[in-house]
Amino acid sequence: MKKALVFVLVAAMLLPTLLSGCNTTPPTETTAAETTPTAITPLQTTPEVTTPEATTPESGEVVEPPLYEGCITDAGVLLRATVIVGESQTEAFAGRELTSYLRKKGVTVTADAFPIILYHDPTLENDAFSIDATLSGEEASLTIRGGGERGVLYGVYRFLEAYAGVRYFTPELELVPKSDIVLKEGNLLAYKPYFEYRFSNWFCAGDERAALWNVKVGMNGNDYIPKKMGGTWYYGNLFVHTIGRLTETGNNMSPNPCLSDPENLKTAIKNIRKILLEDPDINIVSVSQNDSIEYCTCEACAAIDAEEGSPAGLMLRFVNAIAADLEADYPDLIIDTLAYNYTQAAPCVTVPRHNVCVRVCPIRCCFSHPINECDNEKSASFRFDFQQWSKICNRIYLWDYTTNFRYYVPIFPNFGALRENMRYYVENNVRGMFPQGNYQSNSGEFGELRVYLLAQLMWNPYMSEEEYYTHMDEFLAAYYGAGWQGIRKYIDKTAELSQDNCLTIYSHPYDVIAKEDYLANEADFEAWWASAEELAGDRAPFVRRSRLQWRYIRQMLHPTDSNDAYDLFYEIYRVYEVLFAESYQYNYPPDEWFGAES
Repeated sequence: MKKALVFVLVAAMLLPTLLSGCNTTPPTETTAAETTPTAITPLQTTPEVTTPEATTPESGEVVEPPLYEGCITDAGVLLRATVIVGESQTEAFAGRELTSYLRKKGVTVTADAFPIILYHDPTLENDAFSIDATLSGEEASLTIRGGGERGVLYGVYRFLEAYAGVRYFTPELELVPKSDIVLKEGNLLAYKPYFEYRFSNWFCAGDERAALWNVKVGMNGNDYIPKKMGGTWYYGNLFVHTIGRLTETGNNMSPNPCLSDPENLKTAIKNIRKILLEDPDINIVSVSQNDSIEYCTCEACAAIDAEEGSPAGLMLRFVNAIAADLEADYPDLIIDTLAYNYTQAAPCVTVPRHNVCVRVCPIRCCFSHPINECDNEKSASFRFDFQQWSKICNRIYLWDYTTNFRYYVPIFPNFGALRENMRYYVENNVRGMFPQGNYQSNSGEFGELRVYLLAQLMWNPYMSEEEYYTHMDEFLAAYYGAGWQGIRKYIDKTAELSQDNCLTIYSHPYDVIAKEDYLANEADFEAWWASAEELAGDRAPFVRRSRLQWRYIRQMLHPTDSNDAYDLFYEIYRVYEVLFAESYQYNYPPDEWFGAES
């Protein structure tokens, strides 16, 4: 097989990151077979797709004729290709995926055509990739080389986004526009991830059905991603709030055990080793406090807390001891713990071992304003603690919160803060992102939109405001149909109305947006949603489900009798299968469903 030249060019939508390397293991030359096509849902609006301009020779330059006649036009349009892959199952899967999408784009995939070569490159970092093209001469080829197990797959999907206009909106909704694939001579794309761990557990993204979609949008924390798709950051059944179970002192909601007791340490190590033997695919283990604010204050624990200046110090000593015990037998294993509630403040003495990850949790912060700008007291306190952790820990993950965990259905207008926060975290040494969402049911708000935007931000936290809202508009047009502009107006207006309020993950709907502001804008909100539903076409069920958030507020604004409230409850819960954090007291208006007394 001919040896491919290697070039590097950064795509306009990605932050430049120059990569280098070569193919050390020549791939085998085989034509990849077509996969079963992913279901494509018809769209009412097709976002504009911009393809790179083809290069043209300077006047008078002698141009070598292409080696593969009839495969690429003079304008660089790809017509025929041979997909060549290496021997690993991930390379083979990447080849099948590329073949399938090329055929959907009208490219003939056959033997002895323009070669597209996919392979693992050990010189590239994990999840990184580089895509390079030579369009004429004996070296004519397109190469997609990736680092680690997933890099080559990421290269395939990003190539399809940038050069074929493909969009992966949800596990059930993709866009494959009718447009040419236009190649350029030289370097096309190169990328190195900003975060090593990227996952958001919104309901539409967290299950087995969404595993492939997670890979397509660049997330790598879904437990169901199989090895042929590059595998995952796998916690097994040791994800979070594990210390009670590991020490055999209680469950995830129990008061936290005494961490100065050596027997608790021995028990935890024993149980972790047992779990690792039973599930050898685990590559990260959470040794983290229970979801309780109660912790041991015995004389020994209190003395260490005083020395450290925070209960996080004793927790970190406990976690470090486990990490030290396991390292010889599991040198690549990461031990994960939390800086959460009573352990939010960093310790003064103890620092995390090199194989320990601290997952910092801004649970009490404001989420309507960027974390680095909000003057809310709890946000300011978190910023200080977060900065202290960033000084002592070389592996910080961020457990973010992206929904209202008391009121799942009404609007949670945090879209403006999401982009600013992601940039703030990457600039302060965060290496992993976990934006938690409504993982319990379908979203009656904007869960699908939010997780799509979060995936884009975790991939490129430095995107501009224009790029961010372009992603939003593309999604809205595809997901909600021709009336999507009304929904965008609703998003923008609710953001404006809430901008002066600090929004927590437990805020009452009227603390998010004042009742009088809802009343003043009621006619516009109703008209925008009605128009969106009228123009939605086959996207109408998605509009109706998201419209529940506005119907919820209208029922609050104009409570009548229990039958009206019950009808809304029934439609939310039974028809659209949207669960509530609120109590099911449907003989009250929605704002009283939580904690109402029958």
